[in-house]
Amino acid sequence: MPRSMPGMPLPARSDKPADADGTRYAKRTMAADVVALARALGHERFALAGHDRGALVAVRAGLDHPRAVTSIVADYRASAGIDVTDDTADRAAGNRLAMPVTVLQQDWGTALGYDAAGLWGADLEHRTVTSGHFMAEEAPAEVVAALRALLAR
Repeated sequence: MPRSMPGMPLPARSDKPADADGTRYAKRTMAADVVALARALGHERFALAGHDRGALVAVRAGLDHPRAVTSIVADYRASAGIDVTDDTADRAAGNRLAMPVTVLQQDWGTALGYDAAGLWGADLEHRTVTSGHFMAEEAPAEVVAALRALLAR
């Protein structure tokens, strides 16, 4: 199975493109970049897995490009800035993820605290992973099992 792992542009303290309107680092922009990269690599349809901010990019790609994204594994994070505006508009319009989604959450001793299936889509599985923030490094077997189960759905 071919895999690509693009890095995300981050608004760090190093040199970066100007972002006067907040769209350069918006998850919508990054999602469009991921879809364009996949297409350039010859993949019209593909699954996405995202960690931290990458999870938000995966969800945004699923909302904006549902014909391209076949499934999503995400460890969800809260949005900020223009991304909140985009997410709020999608919820108000009734837009939901049409593909299977698995949400991974670190085991902090509590569940998500919101209805992820109600926000994202009906075909959603929530799994708690026994790890800290870096799930893929700290609990690789659990993350791989979640990916394999999702891709089999």
